[in-house]
Amino acid sequence: MNIEQLKAAGIDYEDGLHRFADNQRIYEKYLRKLTEVTLLDEARTALQNHDHETAFDCFHKLKAFVGNLSIPPLYEKVRNLTETLRQGNGSDDDILAQIAAIEGLFQKIIKVIQEEG
Repeated sequence: MNIEQLKAAGIDYEDGLHRFADNQRIYEKYLRKLTEVTLLDEARTALQNHDHETAFDCFHKLKAFVGNLSIPPLYEKVRNLTETLRQGNGSDDDILAQIAAIEGLFQKIIKVIQEEG
C-alpha cells in the first residue's frame, strides 16, 4: 500500500501500525476489511425504521473500528454522531447531515484503500 496516499486520505498509518503491534501485514489486512463494512447501510436502515438504538450500536461499532485503524477525521465525525444519538438531542436533519459527511469521508477513504490495495 502507498503509505503517503493513505496518510493523505486521513489515515494515521504509523499510529495504526503501532496499534497492531507493528505488524504491517495484519494492519493492512484490517484496512482492507474496512471496504467490507456495512455498518453505515445498517445504521441508515435502522434510522429509516426509527430504530435509534440499532443505529447507535452501528455507529458505536464503526467508531471503534476506525479508531483502532487510526483514522482520526472519520473517527471524530462518527464520535460526534454517536454522541448526538446517545444524548438524543439531534434533529433528523442534523443527524442526516452528519451521516452524509461521514459517508462522504468514508467513501473517499475506501477508494484510496481499494486503489492502494
